[in-house]
Amino acid sequence: MSSKNDYATFGVCIGCFILTALILAVLLNGMVIYGLAKYYKQLDFSGIIVLSLSISDITAPICAYPLSAYSSLQAVWKFGDNGCYWYGFVTTLTGLCSINHLMLLSIERYITLVLPLRREELLDKTKVLVAIAFCWIFSFCWAIAPVFGWSEYRLEGIKTMCSINWQSRSSLDFAYNILLFILCFLVQEIVIIFCHQRTLREVKKMTLRAVGTHGSNSQTYLDLVKVEKQQFFVVLFMVMGFNFAWLPYAITSLMIIMDLQHLVSPIAESLPAMFAKSAVVYNPLIYFVSNKLFRLMLCGRNVVVTPSELE
Repeated sequence: MSSKNDYATFGVCIGCFILTALILAVLLNGMVIYGLAKYYKQLDFSGIIVLSLSISDITAPICAYPLSAYSSLQAVWKFGDNGCYWYGFVTTLTGLCSINHLMLLSIERYITLVLPLRREELLDKTKVLVAIAFCWIFSFCWAIAPVFGWSEYRLEGIKTMCSINWQSRSSLDFAYNILLFILCFLVQEIVIIFCHQRTLREVKKMTLRAVGTHGSNSQTYLDLVKVEKQQFFVVLFMVMGFNFAWLPYAITSLMIIMDLQHLVSPIAESLPAMFAKSAVVYNPLIYFVSNKLFRLMLCGRNVVVTPSELE
């Protein structure tokens, strides 16, 4: 059994990790928000979604991470029950927002590349804004439910962070936990994988059609190969980042829901929660690395923003 000294040492590690994630998330998401807001009127649908995603990803580091970072460094939660509920609400809200925005972005990419002839029918700025609003409202409803008694927010792991009460054996709380896992994680995971898989398949078909029509040395072929590679790596890193951050926490939470908490020590419970905090760093980093035009915008270059360049 781990001692209090072990928890204190581990708490310092958690605190330093969260502080690092806080700084990186604020800087990277701040740059994305600044760059995209500056050219908001010229943004395509994916750019608008990424802007909203970055607002979500910067909220928790500003409003919640300082609480867990300070508490972890002190090896004890310092902000009482109200602080715990605030922390749990903010991190749950923004975590759900992030997952739902990634799903929305995947659907937008799927429609654009797989269903291009129906893009104008299925997508317009109003519909995208409505979908973004739905992501926020849907996430808010699930995050606020524990505040009004459907489940609750409680300390978890080594008691320096707060989350949903996965351990509750109440039938009402159990229903909340299962529905949250299915409707706010599993469904999004399936949709993201499906959309990316179909999108990559369509890009490969586009490449083959280009070879058949223009030859393997044509500029059209070379451009499509470039798009295929870029799409592949962007999708690969997004999926890897998403699962690295959230899958361990989802699995640990599911184990606790299934009454297997005796297999999960406080430190083992805290580790996935800590790694989940890094999710707010991956999205802006991937966007920054994969989008040359955006990097030019941040460097102060005068650029003409076209829809395809911001995708």
